[in-house]
Amino acid sequence: MRYSLKKFNMTLVLALVLALLFVQLPRGFSAESATQENVLTFLRDVVMLDMTKYDAKIEGVTGLPPRENLEMDSMKYTLTSDGNELDAMCLLRNNEIYWCKLYPLEGSPLFARPLTNALDEAKGLLDRYQAHSEVSHIQPMRNILDTVTELRPMTETVGDIRLEITIDENSEKIKWMNAVNGITNTYNVVTVRFRNGAFELFVDNWNRYRIGSTEINVDREEAIRIAKEEAQKEIQAAVGDEVASTFTFVYESALLTMQPREDVLYPHWEIHLTLNKMVRGYGAAFNVLVWADTGEISYIVYSGSYGGDSQSEENPETSTEVDELQSHSSTLSSPSTTSSENNINTPTSTYLIAGTAVTAIAVVVVAVALKKRRK
Repeated sequence: MRYSLKKFNMTLVLALVLALLFVQLPRGFSAESATQENVLTFLRDVVMLDMTKYDAKIEGVTGLPPRENLEMDSMKYTLTSDGNELDAMCLLRNNEIYWCKLYPLEGSPLFARPLTNALDEAKGLLDRYQAHSEVSHIQPMRNILDTVTELRPMTETVGDIRLEITIDENSEKIKWMNAVNGITNTYNVVTVRFRNGAFELFVDNWNRYRIGSTEINVDREEAIRIAKEEAQKEIQAAVGDEVASTFTFVYESALLTMQPREDVLYPHWEIHLTLNKMVRGYGAAFNVLVWADTGEISYIVYSGSYGGDSQSEENPETSTEVDELQSHSSTLSSPSTTSSENNINTPTSTYLIAGTAVTAIAVVVVAVALKKRRK
């Protein structure tokens, strides 16, 4: 009897060890935990949400396709309190938050301290973000903001940093652009946006792309000439040479911007040409993109505007903020069941429950086997 009991105990220990060996936590679990903690810390210490009043429920952790050998993730939390609910969505690059937005669903966000005004809130946000991230590019932006005494629409350039402030009906947006040599760069930016004085959006893509060159070998006039020649060829191909001769260009604009080429930024002319009439079935204008360093055309397309400029020469909607919102909107706003099953890491509790179940089954099997042997 003692021998059987001893043998049972040894077998039980062996079963437990084997069960635990087979039921291990996923290799990415520690990284997932670190990501979740980073997001919650950001919401508490940078955004200044009063996390003590919220019940935070994670809705999804989604691994995004790597970009330039960087690990990309998105995370969504639903924060609930009495009569208050909001979604907090963040994008991370190598576990560092570079995009974060609040979506109030019920009531207004609960902050840890009273709100002041958008200008002071922006200054405080930059201070907290710099302390949180320890990046060096924030302090020069903060210094420029110190020179602003009133939040109003404005553009100011200090060195290679361009400050742009835009104000809509209930929204205030402050953006800093890495405008090297004065060239518009809508990719390397830092943006903060407030709605009714309360935090809504933060973006830090200051180091998103490396700047390859700012050399301008093709000036504005030459770029427009190249664009018109190519547009004329497109018209001739559409309607024939005879009819094409009746078309003339009545408006032209050219904006010099930095654009990515093989993940490196180079100067680029964004040219808009308006025609005197519609090319049937195509459009009444052209958008043409010409590299300012080589003179090569990278893109030409008909557009629908007629008799005027459809694109603002001041600031076309090609910004990083808009790109990120569009490219990740489906992932962030409402993760599908399929996406959750395929991409979201399984919670730790699931693995622990599975481990307990396997261990229990192993114990039962061993006990039954010993009982049969005694019989």
